[in-house]
Amino acid sequence: TSTNTSAPTLTRLNDPSVFTTNCSDNADRTPLPIHTWGSLVYLPKADKVFSFDGVDYCGHEQRKVWLLDLATMTWSNPNPTGLGTAGSSNGANCALDPTTPNESVVCFISNAYLFRYDVVANTWTQLVGYGGFTGIGGTVQTGEGANIVFDPDRKLLFSIGPNYTGANPKIYAIDFLNNYAASDWTSSVKGCGDLTAYVEPGLAWDPSLHAIVGYVPRTAASSAANSRVLIFDPGMKTCTLVPLPGGPAARFSSL
Repeated sequence: TSTNTSAPTLTRLNDPSVFTTNCSDNADRTPLPIHTWGSLVYLPKADKVFSFDGVDYCGHEQRKVWLLDLATMTWSNPNPTGLGTAGSSNGANCALDPTTPNESVVCFISNAYLFRYDVVANTWTQLVGYGGFTGIGGTVQTGEGANIVFDPDRKLLFSIGPNYTGANPKIYAIDFLNNYAASDWTSSVKGCGDLTAYVEPGLAWDPSLHAIVGYVPRTAASSAANSRVLIFDPGMKTCTLVPLPGGPAARFSSL
């Protein structure tokens, strides 16, 4: 419980850029405004924010990596190599993998590719080629409605959620110790229906709980926002609801 009795405040950390109507590069070398989907990742070692892919306000895909240095509040585009032609007009979902010597991020692109971005080497490496997820028919989910999170204890990457229309809720696990083989956990988990049913559920790994914290603004049975937090334990394959009444309503929930 917070003991801060003063009113909360918002502080602007940097000034907005002046952009052009034709979506050409910003003159101050900052990224264009884009729909980021689930690609924003905080990099604790570098103390930077990673952003990749997305669609700008002209409808163009921006297949660029941008890094925001939080110490100086400056953006840089490092132009990494190795991505090839992989990309999607629906953006990418990315998650921090804290198990590698160099800080790195893994990204689903169009739910059909899996790539790793090495922050130190500034390179992309393809882990799974297009449609190459064995065990589940090639692709992890259709319609880009799921979110992803990495379990460093088990070296499993989870894709959790339905397709973009809210249909076909799933939990997939990609095993980084078994050549990135994918398996469908949906029927073997218990209590996770609310977490899988919401488009882009908020997901974050909690190193103190050794579990995944999930957030959905609305449960499957509710017609109104009721803000629920669930703890997904991959070892037990269970989701447990955490009673937190009075939470804010939200349209999307990516953490």
